Amino acid sequence: MKSFKYPSNTLLELTVIFLFIQNSRMETEASMMASRALIEVCPLGQFPCGNLSVCLPQVLQCNGHRDCKNGADEEHCGDNSGWADIFDRNFKKAEPQDLPNDCFLLQYPESCDCIKTEVECVDVNLHVVPVLSSNVTWL
Repeated sequence: MKSFKYPSNTLLELTVIFLFIQNSRMETEASMMASRALIEVCPLGQFPCGNLSVCLPQVLQCNGHRDCKNGADEEHCGDNSGWADIFDRNFKKAEPQDLPNDCFLLQYPESCDCIKTEVECVDVNLHVVPVLSSNVTWL
């Protein structure tokens, strides 16, 4: 039986590809370990400025002001234009005691009490579970 031999160039190319893949994997692992080390370097209540070895207090992250030299503290913040703060300062927040206790159910027994999406049936002599709206949150 005749054995097959790779041409020497093909074997060399496969070796180079294998070494390239191994090197890439090692670089990726080293990068991951370095980023983990940066995160672990900052004490509780602080965050790292991207890939810099600078830690800042958590309150400075996503506050609308660039505190890190590389701007990492304002990245991936969502809507940080300040509209929520302006709204909160200019409009009264509703306190739970200020909210109405209206019933938001279409269907519940008349003998029961309804507040928002809750139904209370105490001492009304029900023998079966009553027919209720699908948005009941408490019975």
